[in-house]
Amino acid sequence: MFNSVAFNVVIGLVFIYLLYSLLATTVQELLASWLKLRATMLEKGIMRMLDDGGAKVFSTHFFNHPLIKYFIREAKWFEKTTTLPSYITPENFSQVVIDILKENQNENNPGDQIKSFIKQQEDLIKENKDPKDSAQIIEQETLKLIKSFAEASNYDMEKFKTSLETWFGDMMDRVGGWYKRQTQIYLLIIGMVVAITFNVDTIMIVKKLSHDKDAANSLASMASNYVKTHKEQQILNPSDSSVNSDTLIKNANSLIQNEIKDANNVLGLGYKDCSFCLRDFHPTDDFGFYLLRLLGWLITALAISLGAPFWFDLLKKLVNLRGTGQNPDEDKSKQSATPSTVVKRVG
Repeated sequence: MFNSVAFNVVIGLVFIYLLYSLLATTVQELLASWLKLRATMLEKGIMRMLDDGGAKVFSTHFFNHPLIKYFIREAKWFEKTTTLPSYITPENFSQVVIDILKENQNENNPGDQIKSFIKQQEDLIKENKDPKDSAQIIEQETLKLIKSFAEASNYDMEKFKTSLETWFGDMMDRVGGWYKRQTQIYLLIIGMVVAITFNVDTIMIVKKLSHDKDAANSLASMASNYVKTHKEQQILNPSDSSVNSDTLIKNANSLIQNEIKDANNVLGLGYKDCSFCLRDFHPTDDFGFYLLRLLGWLITALAISLGAPFWFDLLKKLVNLRGTGQNPDEDKSKQSATPSTVVKRVG
């Protein structure tokens, strides 16, 4: 059962999805690096915490703090721009916030300094002035939250610091969710571009593998070998920011020139013959053909948007199941083997 043509078709299709998901994810990571998407998302999250939808005063103080500016670098993108960090530790976040709260406070005790800051800001909020035109640097709702942290910790700096770090961690979980949803949208768009560019039509692939047993077996074997050789290698995840652009480009080129090229040769993907695009367009004859091809590309794009880790995990399970079965070709070779050969094998 696990070596049937249908099972090999499934393995082959999942393998194709994995290869092109890896390519799409690599392209997505390059875009994320070039467009600084992680830094932008982190900035959005911190502004949501510190500004609460109001004037960008508290967040401006935060990003101007020396500890944060240390991680900021300047980059050129048509003109001189500033690149915010794509990652900030909870410890750095809490330290910077506490430094801002204690700034310009006359009390000697850190707890009293925090208490004085809260009182000062509450008085300024009651005056109902524009934060830009006063010494107010924090919005009312954010101030209430920070005050609740301070009071719950009884103005103990270690406990207060822990509360700020927990707050930051919870927000970063939300930011991670925002980034993941954004990534899925990018992957869907990139997946459609990749599907059209390489002519990866799911419907045609299934049709090819279903009618060509040798192609199905060959692709399933390639998939098995891929899993064996990549067992210890981590599959690229959209949330991974540790890979630099040069490595990503090198990986993408290697993937296209090796695994994707070999799989395409088996399936005959691409536009080498381009027979369909040279056909005369007759709505009565060809509209269904082009509509079906568009549907095939769309299915591929949707599959790619699920991400490479999903398809790699699924492929490993399928390959393991396939390994539990007996290869029909081996059975035939054993049946046709001479008695002496069989005896030799047993012995």
